[in-house]
Amino acid sequence: MKFYIASKFENAAQVQAVRDVLVAAGHTHTFDWTRCGLATSAHELAEVGAAEMDGVAAADVVIVLLPGGFGTHVELGAANALGIPVLLVAPTEDDLKGAKPCPFYWNANVRRFWGASDRLGGFLAERLARMEQGHMVEDTPLKHIFDTIFTPLSGKGGRA
Repeated sequence: MKFYIASKFENAAQVQAVRDVLVAAGHTHTFDWTRCGLATSAHELAEVGAAEMDGVAAADVVIVLLPGGFGTHVELGAANALGIPVLLVAPTEDDLKGAKPCPFYWNANVRRFWGASDRLGGFLAERLARMEQGHMVEDTPLKHIFDTIFTPLSGKGGRA
């Protein structure tokens, strides 16, 4: 499955860790913006921005790792506009529903997950495999998934 990971530049290490797990599981990364460094000139920004949009458009799924910046939300918006499935990962459930919720987190093509874990890459690899098989992916707290050792979701609790 082809994937794109959207997040802010400060999360580059987490993006790279997730990328490495997904690529090792046989998935294809459509564009790795973490290898570009921090673009500063208008020319660099235009090149990276175009490559990021191409990466989103080429993806079968877009993974959004929050917290994100402006670019993260532009990439989320592009995926929403193109109808590409989105797996949105937030540190806490409050980051999804808090005082200033983002309406685009709730589009029909977006599945939401919350909670921190060092096994995030494995979790996402398992979810991509389920999507490839045509299974529905449900919203859930990550702790619930890890406590059940990646067994299929029962639909009990955890829904956003």
